[in-house]
This record gives sequence, C-alpha cells and structure tokens, in this order.
Amino acid sequence: AQFVLDGIIAKEGESRQSLGRDRYLERMRAFSDSTKPVMLAQQRRVGASADWGRLRYTMDDGSARAVRVAFERLYLDGLAYRTEALVNWCPGCRTSVSDLEVVPTPEIGTLWSVRYHLVDEATGEPSPDETITVATTRPETILGDVAVAVNPGDDRYRAVVGRRARIPFVERDVPVIADEVVDRAFGTGAVKITPAHDQDDYATGRRHGLPMPTVLADDATIANTGTRYDGLDRYEARELIVAELAARGDLVDQKPHDMIIGRCQRSNDVLEPRLKTQWFIRTGPLAERALQATRSGRTRILPARFEKTWEHWLTDIRDWNVSRQLWWGHRIPAWYCPDGHVTVSSEEGGPDSCQVCGRPAAELTQDPDIFDTWFSSGLWPFSTLGWPDDTPDYKTFYPTSVMETGYDIIFFWVARMMMLGLHLTDREPFHTVYLSGLIRDPEGQKMSKTKGNVVDPLAVIDETGADALRFALIHGAAAGQDQRFGRTKLENARNFANKLWNATRFVIGARPASIAADAERRLPDDADLGPAERWMLSRASAA
Repeated sequence: AQFVLDGIIAKEGESRQSLGRDRYLERMRAFSDSTKPVMLAQQRRVGASADWGRLRYTMDDGSARAVRVAFERLYLDGLAYRTEALVNWCPGCRTSVSDLEVVPTPEIGTLWSVRYHLVDEATGEPSPDETITVATTRPETILGDVAVAVNPGDDRYRAVVGRRARIPFVERDVPVIADEVVDRAFGTGAVKITPAHDQDDYATGRRHGLPMPTVLADDATIANTGTRYDGLDRYEARELIVAELAARGDLVDQKPHDMIIGRCQRSNDVLEPRLKTQWFIRTGPLAERALQATRSGRTRILPARFEKTWEHWLTDIRDWNVSRQLWWGHRIPAWYCPDGHVTVSSEEGGPDSCQVCGRPAAELTQDPDIFDTWFSSGLWPFSTLGWPDDTPDYKTFYPTSVMETGYDIIFFWVARMMMLGLHLTDREPFHTVYLSGLIRDPEGQKMSKTKGNVVDPLAVIDETGADALRFALIHGAAAGQDQRFGRTKLENARNFANKLWNATRFVIGARPASIAADAERRLPDDADLGPAERWMLSRASAA
C-alpha cells in the first residue's frame, strides 16, 4: 500500500518527506479506507462465503496489541535484539528489506581492473611503479575501501602482504591483508575491501578489525567522502570515477561480466548493502520447532514437493530483520533513554520509565521504525481470535485446520506463522498447508498492482458474470501449478457458462403437455417410484 501511495503523491509533486509523518499517515488512512471497500466488494461478488461479521485488518487495534505483546515476549525470551548490521537497503523505498524481498536478477555488468599504488614506506608516498591491481564491479565503492585482500596461499602477492596501498580520490592508505575468503581465480586474485557496502567484505572487516566508513546516503548518492563526488548519484559517480582512473593511467581493463544483481521486490531498484542499527528476530530456535512440526507429520505441506524447499530455507535461515524505515505500519514498541538504555513495553501508552535507570517517560524516545508487515501477518491465525487473551473464539477455533495460500509466500507468511505460532502459543497454527499456484498474466508475468497487469474482478463480473470468472480461475488449476489468465480464458469460460444456461433452459422448457405449467416441482414420494425412476435418481446421485 505504501509503495502505491508513494507513486500517487509523487504525481502530485509531493513525497513522504515533504508531507511529514503525521500528514502522510492521515493520507494513508484515507487511502486505506477508500481501497478496503473495493477489495471486500470483489470478494463478495466473486462469492466468498466468509463470516463478514468477523472482518479483521492487520492495522486494527486487536492486531496492534498482539504485535506489542508478541514482540515484548520475544524480547524477554532473548529472541529479539537490536544491533548494527549490514542490511539490504532500497534507495527508492528508503528502507531496509529482508533477504526474502531481494530478487536475484541475472545481468551482464562490467568487471573493471584498477591499479592501486603501493606506498613507499621510506617516503610515505605512493610509488609510481609498485602497484597492485584489484577487480571490482562497483567502482563507486572505491571511496569506501579500507583494505586490499589476497589469498594467503597466492604466491603472486606473498611479498606485498603487510604493505600499504593508496586508495585514489580519498587518498587513504590501507593495508594489504591475507584472507582465505579471496578466490585466487576471480579477476586478478586481489580484491578491494569495502565493509560498509558488501556482505563478504563486512565479514572480512569484522575478522580483521577494519574501519567501516559509509560512503552512500539513503538515496544512494555519494556522501561523507570529502571528494568532488559527494552528492552525485551512485551511477553518475561511477562513470566519472572510471573516466578519472583511465585519465590517471590506473584503469587496467574492463570487460563484460555475468552478475546476479539484488533488486527490490517492490520498486525494482538495485539494492545497496548498508550498515544500519536494526531490530532482528533470532530465527534459529524458531525454525527448529517449525521443522520438527513438519518432520513429525503434525503439519503437512501439499503438494509434498514443497517440503524440500521448506527444509532448505528453514535449515539455512538467517536472522529476520524486522525494522522498516517506513511510516505506515505498527511502530516498534521500544523506547530509548538519553543514556542509551532500551525499554520494550507492550503497554499502549508506552512505559512509565526506563527499565534500567528509572528515567521518566517524558525523557524517553520511541524507535521511529515500524515492523516488517509480515510480523503482524505472522500472528494472524491467533491474533484474529483474540490472542493474547484466552477468548472463547481462541479456545474454539485455534489451532486452525487448513492454511491455503500461494506457494510464493511459503516463507514470507507460512513460515512466519509457524515460527511465531509455535513459540507464542506452543501449538502448530494449522495441520495442513495447501499451496496453490499463481495466476499470471497472459505473458506469464506475476500479477501485481505495482506492475499494473492485474485483472479487476468487478469489471470482469460486469462483463462476463461471476460464474464465468470462477470457472476461468478453477479450470485446469492444480495444486502448486501456475496458470496464465487473460481474455481468451475468460471468453471460453463465458461460452461454457452460456452452454450450461442454454441446456438448462432447454430442459426446463421441455415440459410434457400432460404436466400443468403451474405444477409444483418436487420429487414424488418414495412409495410412488418405480424401477426406472429409482435408476435415474441413483445415476443422478452418483454423477
């Protein structure tokens, strides 16, 4: 919803920043109030047999309370923690995103080979002749380099380990280090280390105690480098840096390079690794219980082939970054005092004082971030029934039975419901997970409001009727299998519905003259049935 609204206000010449938090939230509430009736009308007209008296929304007061209580419990159990870490940052959405929201995209990029000059220890100046050549796909991150790394077993560089190299533009002298992480076969066998902007480099920087300067702002412009590139877009700076390296004679080579680029699932922006202080959920213990539930058979996944995918993801799971730098969502219920102490409270009005030093509430500041939307969604099976209170609905309907959803959100949603449900209620939230396929557009692309390739059910029903839409959706559908949906399929479904209608009219119109037009339509009493009638009714029943 936030991504869609941001697009709308951008056309009006506004932005989140220009509106400010309060005005933006007012606008979002109005937007939400206007779209909810449309979506509910779609479900009603398609014929969903829901108990509409139990309508719930992940942003209502019941969900808000469940979110606060759940997070406080996870925090007290040592499963929620706050730390500085390298996260996936979307410059377009201006927020961190979880690993699951990263779309790995194969692209052909460029691999540049750049010559760094080694420092002459006698003079302290870069040597014009002694150099080490590194390979990089992101020249703009040269500005954040803090080391050059080689493999300790690489004889080519054994003599330069321990020397210093001069990083161009920022004119910073950095050590040449040896680390097993370096692949001798990649590029030149020597790599630049930018801990604040690369996952592998971050780990290397931690191992060697290297500094971690950040050289990109939230909007992916160059920042804090003290160079003429500050304020430029990352790609604009890249072009200028490459040109300057070539002018200096330090651009050794550039060639096409097959790469996997991480893009944002919502905005399609190229993501940047960024150092941020965020809240995380420790997923190891939670994932282990979810795996036990499926391995024991207490919860089944259908089609069964998705069990392998489930196993792989939950076995190799990372901690869950639940902080989002957005405004529409549940605010993280953590408060900080001037001394840096953290207080997590499920109270609606927040804590009365700092739990560590006792400073009054007036001196505390709430975390500005909101939760990843899947956190509140992960509580759905029980938050909708009144949890954390032991309500009659919760006693009657929890655990639920069958969870049906698309296979594409088995980890976004199903895994989160399983992990949070088991920890917070001590029971599996459902005994069966039934995964449907995706309804794609005629070209096979996933439908999304962002792309604008969705089908409006209300418009289709106005044109072809609800029966045709329902039949088009179920015809040829199989568990876990995608289907393409478009004009041709709808027209075929409408034609089929017309055949049924005409056949019904024919049967109704084929009334023998011996039966009065106003005769009551009912089956005769059993005592009046002969063998032929019984045979016809048995065949109809079997059919």
